Amino acid sequence: MKLNIITPCSRPQNLELIARSILCGFIDKRLCLVPVRWWIVFDMNCLDYEQVNKACLSVSSEKYCVTQPTFLFNEKTGEAGHQHRNLVLDILEEKNEKGWVYSVDDDNILHENFYKISDELNNKSDNISAIAVNQVFKTGEPNRSPVNGVPLKASAENMKVYFVDTAQVIFNLEKIKGMRFNSDKYNADGFFIQTLFEKEGNFIFIDEDLSYYNFLGV
Repeated sequence: MKLNIITPCSRPQNLELIARSILCGFIDKRLCLVPVRWWIVFDMNCLDYEQVNKACLSVSSEKYCVTQPTFLFNEKTGEAGHQHRNLVLDILEEKNEKGWVYSVDDDNILHENFYKISDELNNKSDNISAIAVNQVFKTGEPNRSPVNGVPLKASAENMKVYFVDTAQVIFNLEKIKGMRFNSDKYNADGFFIQTLFEKEGNFIFIDEDLSYYNFLGV
């Protein structure tokens, strides 16, 4: 059950920190149990090839060989990297891939305790639609809904727009076939998650702080 990590990228200067978080926070601990493929999708609307080449070299060095990424180049426009996520979903679906897909944006890192969900990732049941976890800022304070300030926790009542963030949910590829993010909506992640939950249900909720919000942001 491979874990596909997608990073839409317009801030290539952050890639090395993200690579280190994947290596140290997950792969080092559970390398043999959960194979990882890291997809980096460069936004070619705001990057030039010199920047991209430098970024590719920075995360392709021997010290990160275990997270050797797949590089994609995308000129499609949209909001919040959703068009880049869709590109990877197109490729995975065309190849009829099974496993999981998860987003680590280029202003974020993989939480150091993310490895705790390894047992859930290795669950061979196709019935599980997604795995949801709690989200915090790098200070440890919970991220909160802009609607009413409730913490973004892994719970059924929060699987809806404005109450859940992309980085909280790991998707079963079998259950999201044909689904794509609305690339014109900033909050398309919330709608995507809400649609999946209403359609399929069967989410695993892990009441632990295992995702960050904008860890590398200002």
